[in-house]
Amino acid sequence: MATVSIELRSDRTGPNGWAPVRLRIAHRGTKRYISLGFKVLASKWNSDREEVTRSHPDQKEYNDDLSEIKSTAQFALRSENRARHVVTARRLEEEIQKRLGPPEEAAYDFLSFAEERLKEYRPREQISMFESYRLDPRKFRQFVEDECGVEELPCDAIDVELVESSRTFYYCYVTCDSLINGLYLQAASSV
Repeated sequence: MATVSIELRSDRTGPNGWAPVRLRIAHRGTKRYISLGFKVLASKWNSDREEVTRSHPDQKEYNDDLSEIKSTAQFALRSENRARHVVTARRLEEEIQKRLGPPEEAAYDFLSFAEERLKEYRPREQISMFESYRLDPRKFRQFVEDECGVEELPCDAIDVELVESSRTFYYCYVTCDSLINGLYLQAASSV
């Protein structure tokens, strides 16, 4: 029998203490996950009840959303069982995803989009394109995580100021760092 639960991704807790929440589908030893597109304070998560505690900011709104998501998933599970389809974890994931709609972070996260787009170059045998650009998404993700303190970046948050800040970040911290390290190594080797 398939089970549906909501879990906190404590391994992805940010520096501000917020962690993403996902829906877990388990059926016959196979697990599937659906990102719910929002984060909660990790210290205020009750894993037994699969909801946030009363002391969490906006506790009522979060718990109402989580309850609605879980009931939608349970309804999809019952529907698949009644339809007498061969029930698999993948089919359950697809049915639940269809009922819930696309997760916000998957639809709008520029960083994930850029990394996925880059991965498409390799199978199409565009290796030189892949090699030329493969570090750019990683560098930009590092900038966004270090300077902005977020793991996801909505497409509408990208503006000229952000791009210029990232260029300055790379020039000042990465280029100057490697230059200073290079000068240090030259000085150490000449001594």
